[in-house]
Amino acid sequence: MRRLWRVCLCLASALALLGQDAPLPQRSPNLETYESFFLAVSQLAPGKAVGRAVGNDGVLALNGQRTNLVQPGLQDAMGITVEEALALRAIAVDYQARRAVIHDALKPLVMELRFAALADEAPPQSVRRQYDELNRQLTEMVWEHVQELRNAFGEAGFPLIEAFLSARKNSGSNSASFFPAVPQVAKVN
Repeated sequence: MRRLWRVCLCLASALALLGQDAPLPQRSPNLETYESFFLAVSQLAPGKAVGRAVGNDGVLALNGQRTNLVQPGLQDAMGITVEEALALRAIAVDYQARRAVIHDALKPLVMELRFAALADEAPPQSVRRQYDELNRQLTEMVWEHVQELRNAFGEAGFPLIEAFLSARKNSGSNSASFFPAVPQVAKVN
């Protein structure tokens, strides 16, 4: 299935190039899309990240009733290998952990800025500088993790990630948005 996905993507790209004098540039996903993607991947249970559920059969429930839906693993949803799924999950979990530290540092600064706005006062310069610096670090951290992803997948595999993200640009940041549930395939003995 993964190879079929890669072959289809390569064929579609080749056909697009043959049919046009100047191919349209493909826009890379933006910062917010990568941030949402990393958060969604980090929210997946470790077993689901590589295609199997941990502790149960992975069947999802709706209003307390079991359904025939399961959340696909990364390699099934994206057409990547188990090793690539593990690398992606490690990058996403690292991103989420570092992001949490920055967000915790931002909370009191945001409150200080809000209080100053409520009082119709200019916020203290030191608070504003810290706030701007932490946001700069957050932006830089996203791009560092994108580069780690590029290194992990290589120049040949990274376009698959970009294509996946482009198809789901405004999905939100929860794992169900990026990796929607699919019907469970019956097991053949």
